[in-house]
Order: sequence, then structure tokens, then C-alpha cells
Amino acid sequence: MGHSSRTRPDDLVLFISDHGFQSVTRTIHMDHLLKQFGFLEFSASNVVLGPMQWGPMRKVARKAYDMLGLHGKVSLPQSVNWSKTKAFTTIRSTGEGVSINLAGREPDGIVDPADFEKVRDQVMDALSSFVDPKTGRKPVKAIYRREEIFKGKHADTAPDILMEPAEQYSLTHAKTALEDADWISGDHRIEGVIVAAGPNVKAFEEPPMLVDMAPTILAALDAPATIEHTGRVLHEVVGADAKVSQAEAKPVVQIPGMPSGDDASAVSDTEADEMEEHLRGLGYIE
Repeated sequence: MGHSSRTRPDDLVLFISDHGFQSVTRTIHMDHLLKQFGFLEFSASNVVLGPMQWGPMRKVARKAYDMLGLHGKVSLPQSVNWSKTKAFTTIRSTGEGVSINLAGREPDGIVDPADFEKVRDQVMDALSSFVDPKTGRKPVKAIYRREEIFKGKHADTAPDILMEPAEQYSLTHAKTALEDADWISGDHRIEGVIVAAGPNVKAFEEPPMLVDMAPTILAALDAPATIEHTGRVLHEVVGADAKVSQAEAKPVVQIPGMPSGDDASAVSDTEADEMEEHLRGLGYIE
């Protein structure tokens, strides 16, 4: 923010983060917790691969990945006995997503689709009611069904269950189901940051959401949108009269060899590998 002195009086300056951070004193290994509840069984490979997911062994494994150029190419398999597992962690980097091992959807699914809602409810009840015996607090602050959070044509790729950790808890980075934090001292939290300075800025009437950022920035730039945004324009930032106009539909030009229609947004295998490598390097995927 030190460079804001270079701006003009009528300029809008925005400082935005997509998530916040918090200190952590207790950590969970979500797959171990699911095993404790009877929803998951580990395979024999967990003896070797399990320690590579946390602490010093994780650091060594990541260095080996870097030296051998394996990022985005090889990932540690989940050490799960799928024939005896009803639910498993699908967001392993944060532990905040769990899916049902559904027959017909998962490669080795065992839960009958007719029992999906029953099993999901059982898992949600177990996770949401679990109390840390050391602190007397619930590590899971909030829990949601996938359809309560995600909409759109790709919503079915999201985890069946999503969780928000309680303050000072991380839902990953543990060696056992639940323990004191040892090798980490902080983790993400859902509340992000927005700082705004400009001629039309005033106090927010209601908390801003991440989905509000795109329409707000377009309104500030007086740029048209080609889609209808889910979020709102933050008039507390850009002024009461600011809005997002819709761009005029342009005729579709078909380029030989290029995808069209629903396939137009698809990425190539090379592009997918590059994105996965970047996300793995940032620690978002294992």
C-alpha cells in the first residue's frame, strides 16, 4: 500500500485477499478421523506413504519431487482400502472436503446410489458432532452439502461434503486423527480481506463476498461482462450509480482445429498438466 501515494484523488485502490489466515493449535488427519468413525479403512501401503504427507518426511518428499521433476506428473496415491471404505477425503491439502465412495461414480465405489443420502447424513452427523476431548470444542465449525455451496455444470465434481474448520483448528497436517499442532503454526481461514480507498468508498452495509469482486472491478472499469455474475456490485466501493453492462453478443467464428460449443472452454492435456504442476508447487494438491 506504500505506492498508493502515486495515485490521483479520483483513483480507486483495492487490496484484496481470497482467504484469511489464523493460528493453529490443534490438527486433524481427516482420513484417520473417518477411520475412527468406521467409514474408511487404510491399505497396507499407508505404513510407507502415510508419513510422507506430514512433517519432515513431507519436506523430504517434496524436495525429491523437485529434484526429479515429478511435480504435476506423479502424485502420492491415497492409501485406502476402497473395498471397505464408504467415505474418504477429497481435498487432501486442507481436509475440508469429503466424498462418498459411490458405486458407479468412483472407480472402486461400494455405496449403493440408493443409500447415498443416508450415508452422507451419517458422515455429516459424525463430523459435525465430534468434540475434541482435550479442548471440549468441535473442530468442525460448519458443514455443508455440496449442492448448498456449488452451482453450475461442474458442481458434480466438487466434494459431497464441505467443512469449515473452527478457530485454531486445521483439518489436515496431522499424523493421527487428532493431535496438537507441531510442525505448523497457522492455516487458512474463510474470512479474507478487502481494503478500499477512493472517492466513493464508504462503510459496507453487508459483508462483501469473494464472488462480488469480479462484478465490482468490471463496474469500476466501466467494462462490459459476457456472463451474468453471481455476486453483486459493491456500491460501497464504486458508488451508487456504478453497474456492469452486458456485452453485445458477437457472432461465433469457427476456427479449424479449435473446439467449439461446450468444448470451447476445455483445456488440453498439456495445459491441464501445467496447471496441476503449479497447484502442486503451491501446496494445494498432493
